Amino acid sequence: MNPVSSSATPRVTIVMPSYNHAGYVEQAIRSVLDQDYPDIELIVIDDCSTDGSQEIIAALQRELGFRYIQHEQNCGLNPTLMEGYRTGTGKYTTALASDDALLPGKLRKQVAYLEQTGKDGVYANGLKLWDDGRTEAIDLEPVARRFNDGTMRDYAYVNDVQAPLFQSGLFLRTAILDLFPIVPGTSPTTGSF
Repeated sequence: MNPVSSSATPRVTIVMPSYNHAGYVEQAIRSVLDQDYPDIELIVIDDCSTDGSQEIIAALQRELGFRYIQHEQNCGLNPTLMEGYRTGTGKYTTALASDDALLPGKLRKQVAYLEQTGKDGVYANGLKLWDDGRTEAIDLEPVARRFNDGTMRDYAYVNDVQAPLFQSGLFLRTAILDLFPIVPGTSPTTGSF
């Protein structure tokens, strides 16, 4: 991880809310820090896990050097995500659940697309990984047909109830702050997805 972001490699903030995923959290963290992208800010926020997750995260934090926030009271998913988005410093941001993982090259490819197009966000198809080793494709093409360029924000805010767009996406931080007005005085952005 690079402590200083440059315009050639804008910083990417990954917000990882964690709650009782002791069997998966190490893989999730390593999948972020093993990306072939040079400027990653990982913020792991544990929301009072009771299954040993906190000890695993703390040991990995000492080894790998990411930011670790440990809640003293359970806050729930949305406040935890808001905290991460608010404290992140990246030009781009996304959330990754502590029982999910990033495929190799994801951040590099998505940042390149956003930098080339000037869009506020990009999402991708993905895979469901089952404990027995099976995989199942996640095809978001049917979702993509529901909006045109510039309308993803409105669609996502109202209809993305299971969050497939956010789970696979990478977004301009200001666009996320526009969607979830969590910082006082933040004004809406006018870009397009």
